Amino acid sequence: MQKWMPCPNVKCVRSVRRMSSRSGSRKRRASRFAEINREAKVPVLVDFWAEWCQPCRMSAPEVDALAREIAGRGLILKVNTEESPALAAKFRVQSIPYFVLLRGGIIIAERTGMVSRAEMRRWFATAA
Repeated sequence: MQKWMPCPNVKCVRSVRRMSSRSGSRKRRASRFAEINREAKVPVLVDFWAEWCQPCRMSAPEVDALAREIAGRGLILKVNTEESPALAAKFRVQSIPYFVLLRGGIIIAERTGMVSRAEMRRWFATAA
């Protein structure tokens, strides 16, 4: 399993990294996001979400379950679009939930709306 040093910019929850307002300034969050993607040796799934978004809440248990399944073979970042609008703008997020799978910083797969755990699992299989 890939180990990550504790960082004030990222809150770790069951191998899901949440980029939150408690993680520091927006600029620091964006910097930490770029660092994680640059250094990751595994595919990175980014879940753009917001607290007020009901489909995002419905997707959360599937994302958490996937994180447990792929531990050591993938990384999941949850980015709150209300707290990190610059990251959302960088990925041209128009609607949430929005999922994007990155490998070496390159987009492998992306989708707006709810995505099944099986589909996300297939994304990781093709990116490995």
